[in-house]
Amino acid sequence: MGFSINFSKFFHTVDLALEHTQDILVKTEAFMQIAESSGQSGAQKLAAVKLAVETYVTASYPQLVPLFETLWGELSAVISGLVSLYHATGLFVKTAPQAVATVKQATSPQVSPANSAQAQDGVLHV
Repeated sequence: MGFSINFSKFFHTVDLALEHTQDILVKTEAFMQIAESSGQSGAQKLAAVKLAVETYVTASYPQLVPLFETLWGELSAVISGLVSLYHATGLFVKTAPQAVATVKQATSPQVSPANSAQAQDGVLHV
């Protein structure tokens, strides 16, 4: 009977998560902008962002997948706060639906850390 933690693996995973946080947050913001322009409900937009971020992390940083569900609660709280801030400051501007890229396109296998995705005018440019 005993409890064992592999501290080396734990700290390696934490180090990887911290190393890639900025990239993941940049992609998350781009996915938020796309979802915001979709015209869906708030819950649908958050679900779309979750799917996009999870797909991106899975494709780009597979070693971080086990942490995703654990950290999603905190990340979704940050997203909700940013959405409120962006609405209050006018940073989110609705665009015509035909100009909006879908989250599915944004999370295609071509999206990688080497490809800097940027959302401009509600369209994700990869």
